[in-house]
Amino acid sequence: MKAENPNIAVIGTGYIGTVFCCALANENNSVLGIDLDEKTVNQMNKGITSIHEPGISEKLSSIVEKGFFHASTDYSELSKVNTIIVTVGTPLSEDLKADLSQVNAVAEKIGKNLKENTLICLKSTVIPGTTERFSQIISEESRLTLGKDFYVAFSPERIAEGNALDELNNFPIVIGSNDKKV
Repeated sequence: MKAENPNIAVIGTGYIGTVFCCALANENNSVLGIDLDEKTVNQMNKGITSIHEPGISEKLSSIVEKGFFHASTDYSELSKVNTIIVTVGTPLSEDLKADLSQVNAVAEKIGKNLKENTLICLKSTVIPGTTERFSQIISEESRLTLGKDFYVAFSPERIAEGNALDELNNFPIVIGSNDKKV
């Protein structure tokens, strides 16, 4: 069953993204998960995940069955949502520098599919200045104005493996933005 009228998209369905998809959909939000890996997307749409986290398999199966979650590789589906959470990887290079290529590529794809009045929250672990560059790429691609037509926030990742679902429900989430509307 496909989530009808998704209002939240989570880009990147690795560990953090899958946990967020499950937590958000479990609260009766209609959630779209976007990932490049077609095998992962197909498995998630069957309610199956390879993520090892207590309770995550049962949650994913339940939200798919109830119609609160759908995964896709199609970024054009972002035009349906009003909130986007980005949880893509930022691995370190051999010289220990953050590889921001996934963040930058996602910013381009968001920009090409963004509708006005969308809030985008970057949750990937990034270096200072990344959120500004991320916002600039989205603005350039979408030809929309940051702070007027769309909004960007940053939220550092603070959940620990093995206890993530519980922590999401019990620990405050820190969100920062230069825009008072966020």
